[in-house]
Amino acid sequence: NSNYTAPVNYTVNTGVITEKPVTVVNAVAEDKIYDGTAVAVISGAELTGVISGDQVSLINSESGLFASSEVGTDISVTTTMQLSGVDAFNYILTQPQDLKADILPSTQTQNLVLTKGWNIISFGLNPDGTTKLIDVLRPLIDSGKLLKVMDEKGMTIENLGGEWYESIGDLLFTEGYQVKVSENTSLEVEGTPIELPITIDLVQGWNIVSFPALSSQNALEVLEQLIDDEYLLK
Repeated sequence: NSNYTAPVNYTVNTGVITEKPVTVVNAVAEDKIYDGTAVAVISGAELTGVISGDQVSLINSESGLFASSEVGTDISVTTTMQLSGVDAFNYILTQPQDLKADILPSTQTQNLVLTKGWNIISFGLNPDGTTKLIDVLRPLIDSGKLLKVMDEKGMTIENLGGEWYESIGDLLFTEGYQVKVSENTSLEVEGTPIELPITIDLVQGWNIVSFPALSSQNALEVLEQLIDDEYLLK
């Protein structure tokens, strides 16, 4: 038959349709006052790259996490934004990058509990209104409970002949202080948290160092660098 057409073999290939990348623009991490948490507030986040007509929206776009909960500047902030809507499965979201914000100091209270006799104390706050250690300790002086203060260099604050003498000067946040009181008492200090981390210089032999954090930490972890470098003796 002259009209006969031989069959043709067709090959049908399969393909994969991958999700379309979308991004977030105009997101801003907001500065906040120190509150002891790492929670961050994000504003202005907008989704871009969605095909017109598709129903896709951005959710969880107003919160993030600071890399540190301590006072500081230009702290990195991460987000866990998500896509929602009937067409969301067709897209893949890239989280906003390079978000940074500041955690600003807030006035807080540190309560130092002292027992009768000698104590070792340090400060995690920058006291309001003064830099002199003797001024910070004034409530103990006025109440008649302070007997003597010594730093690691042997400088003192003490009552000599009815007058208070001091050779310590400014409060140093890297140092601890020996404080002797006449009875069990406490000292309340108001100020802004010390910005961490800080570097504490050590001399060969014994040192009295500060612990300027307001929350407890594992002592072995704090001293890990000295242990690993084999500097720590005791």
